[in-house]
Amino acid sequence: MSAFARAFRVGALGRLGAAIDIGAVPLLVWLYGLEIYAGYAIAAAALTLGLGSLDLGMSAAVQRFVPRLTAPRRLVGWALGIGVLPALLLGAAGAVLAPTPIWAVVGLLLPVVVAGDLLGAVLRAKQDFTGDVMLRLFAEPGLRVGLAVAALLLAPATALTLLLAHGGAAVAVVLLLLARLRRQMGPAGERVAVVPLLAPLLGRGLALAPGALLRRALADGPPLLMAVMVPAGAAGAAALFLFARKLASVPQLLRTVIAAVMPSVAAAAETGARLALLDEARRTALRLGLPLGLLMLALLPLLARGALAGAVVPGVLLIGARTVEAVLSPHAALVEVLAPPRVPLAISGVGVLLAGGMLVLLPLAVPADAFAAAVSVAVAAGALLSAIAAHRLLPGATLLPGGRGGGTARAS
Repeated sequence: MSAFARAFRVGALGRLGAAIDIGAVPLLVWLYGLEIYAGYAIAAAALTLGLGSLDLGMSAAVQRFVPRLTAPRRLVGWALGIGVLPALLLGAAGAVLAPTPIWAVVGLLLPVVVAGDLLGAVLRAKQDFTGDVMLRLFAEPGLRVGLAVAALLLAPATALTLLLAHGGAAVAVVLLLLARLRRQMGPAGERVAVVPLLAPLLGRGLALAPGALLRRALADGPPLLMAVMVPAGAAGAAALFLFARKLASVPQLLRTVIAAVMPSVAAAAETGARLALLDEARRTALRLGLPLGLLMLALLPLLARGALAGAVVPGVLLIGARTVEAVLSPHAALVEVLAPPRVPLAISGVGVLLAGGMLVLLPLAVPADAFAAAVSVAVAAGALLSAIAAHRLLPGATLLPGGRGGGTARAS
């Protein structure tokens, strides 16, 4: 079995934890009400908006450098320090200046969420996919739901209560990730020259951070934009969009697994082996992507019922777009770690520009009660454009011997 197949199986198993997240939405809407859940969902979207960029791109950079090092302990320590510091400073400022308690909590939790994302990336770079999967993809959503349900016994049903449950789960998982990573790194006895690697590490991270921010903006920006542009009724529209996005995350899980697995496997592989890796990933994406998308479209009318019935049209749009994106995802995942940073930035940029332009026009053309569907059209269009651009503009030859991007495979 290939390294990609082994890692993909572990990653795919972990993404079954998404069932917890999807099942949690109707449960929490029933327990807390649609408006309260929507207020929490908007705050949670703000919390994750900066993932991959607020850490100065360290979560992506470690995927390139750590697999090539036999003793990466000190480099990982530097990456963690560099990556968490901006979120710590911004979160502290946000907590002090926040106009409401819920946004103060968002500021306090920001460095915790960024640290969890970065620690998971380090584990993946060490090819410890099991640890990342079990803690971040099973334990964390399970803890979130459990704490949210238990909190009703101790606190009133508010968006702040839901966010505190979210934060409690994030803190617990960060502590577990730190403990696992410490065991992975072993004793602090090695003395490796880290300083020569810091400039390339930081340079790679800073180059990739804008693209990561654009991708997160396409995912988490729309509900925040709804709250700003259409305050009246925006919470309900945001909740419908976020539930539709949650359903679309099932076919998108395939893209997520490939994006998590391919960078470290490709960085550790010899250049000549990457064509086989790309072909294997393409076959896997096609074989699994279409059935997952069709399954969610069939289940959509059963899941989007009651207060969530308005999520049917957004769900169809987002599930369709994310299915196509998943099928076309292997090349973009390989480009992320091997191609020059301007390439993934351009790919993300074209999609965000299209979606952003459409979103800016929404208040002029769409009533508030149709916002969830309209925003879904914009996000689907942006995601499709980026996926097609990656597939069409960057043939696999650019990452193989003799190709234009072949020289980017070095780790230093």
